[in-house]
Amino acid sequence: MVDASIVHGHIVARTRELTAEEAHLERRLRAFRGFSQIAVLGGIIVPMLAGSTLMAEGSALASYGPVIAIAVFITSALTALHKGLNCEAYHSECLRAIHELRSLVEGFQATVTLPADQVQAALNQLEARLQRYREHASDIPPRQSLRFIEQLFQLPGSPQVK
Repeated sequence: MVDASIVHGHIVARTRELTAEEAHLERRLRAFRGFSQIAVLGGIIVPMLAGSTLMAEGSALASYGPVIAIAVFITSALTALHKGLNCEAYHSECLRAIHELRSLVEGFQATVTLPADQVQAALNQLEARLQRYREHASDIPPRQSLRFIEQLFQLPGSPQVK
């Protein structure tokens, strides 16, 4: 039989670890969603402004033609980057990971309410789930796209990406 204080310490440590990981993913998801919103909305609004400026003679924005052209180029690049990195798939993978981590935290917290003879079996199941999560946690779609982009831009004489 395992000492109850050791088991309790393990549960507390796992709960803290998984909660911190969950918070990290939530912050990352917020940042990436912000980028996605800017890329998608900018890719819609800026070209519409540019088109309306070109269509309207004597428009107040007509004198800003070069600035508008640069803005269209930048928003097009952001939209292409958003699409090329498969950001929507990344967002859904982050959400799935956040839900899995939350479920694991709740599972570890619930083990303290179990009878002593059931705690070790529950911990073993939770640790197996955590291991499965960790094995697939790096299967994030943009990483595959980033490797492709890095290989695409490899210059002669530069170190090769592995």
